[in-house]
Amino acid sequence: MRTAVDEAISAISTARLPRSLFAQRDEIPPAATSYWLFVPSPSGYSVREHTGSAPPRGGDLVLDEVTYRVALVGRSPFLDGRMCAYLERM
Repeated sequence: MRTAVDEAISAISTARLPRSLFAQRDEIPPAATSYWLFVPSPSGYSVREHTGSAPPRGGDLVLDEVTYRVALVGRSPFLDGRMCAYLERM
């Protein structure tokens, strides 16, 4: 069974984005004003914008009464300077 991380890596590979776009937790800018969330669903991922700093990898997040775990955090694939968190459903 594929996990959200597998799906995210596959999406990155398909889009031919360089892996250097993805940062380690220590590289996340602390003063970010907003970030993107890639939220899994049965039909694929939806993208949501949130204010504040991106959550840390491994952290839990509740959206619409559903709990998700942050599987991957990296730079936005939209090349807008923001961070992006890929979630997997718990």
